[in-house]
Amino acid sequence: YELGLSYLEHLIAQPRHQPFFAYVHVKYLHYPYIDKVHPEARWDLYLSEAEIGKVKSNLANKLPGKEIFKILLTGKSSQSGHKINRRHDGELYAMLGDQDLIQKWRSDPDFQSDLDIIHKIYRAKLHHWDTAFARLFNLLNRKDLQKNTIVVVTGDHGEALMEHDLIGHANHVFDEFIKFPVAI
Repeated sequence: YELGLSYLEHLIAQPRHQPFFAYVHVKYLHYPYIDKVHPEARWDLYLSEAEIGKVKSNLANKLPGKEIFKILLTGKSSQSGHKINRRHDGELYAMLGDQDLIQKWRSDPDFQSDLDIIHKIYRAKLHHWDTAFARLFNLLNRKDLQKNTIVVVTGDHGEALMEHDLIGHANHVFDEFIKFPVAI
C-alpha cells in the first residue's frame, strides 16, 4: 500500500495523460493477523496485557488444540508442529481448511476466548486500514483531481471467522468468502 501510494504521489506530480488508471492491492489484509506482513499493525497493539500474555503463552507452548490459533497469528504451520511442503500461502490455506485441526481447536476449553481475540485483532486491522486509507483521499485533495477522479474501493474475497466451522478464505464459496463491499 505504501509503495502504491508513493507511486501515485509521483504520478500525480507529473503532467498527466488522460485517462489514467491505478490499481492498488493491499496484501496485508490477506493475512490479517500476521505481524511480518505489516509490522506497523502488529496484533499486540490491539490487545490488553492479559490477552497479549495469553497469546504469547499459546505461541510458546505446544498445546494440543491450538494449531489453528498459532497458524493464524504466525502464518506458519511449523509453529503447530505440522509440515506441508508447499509455498507459504498454499500451506496456510491448506492448514486453515483442515477440519481435524479446526475441530480440535473448537473443543479446546479456551476456544471462545481465542476466537474473541482473533475477532478483536481482525476488527482492529480493518480500522487501521480505514485510517490508512485517508492518505489516498488526501492525495486527491486538489480541485482538478477531484473533478476528474473516480475511486473504486473493493475487495477480492471475504474472510470467514468460524462461520460454517471455517476460517480464512480461498477454501469455499459460502457468502462469507465471496461477498465483500464495493464503494465508488
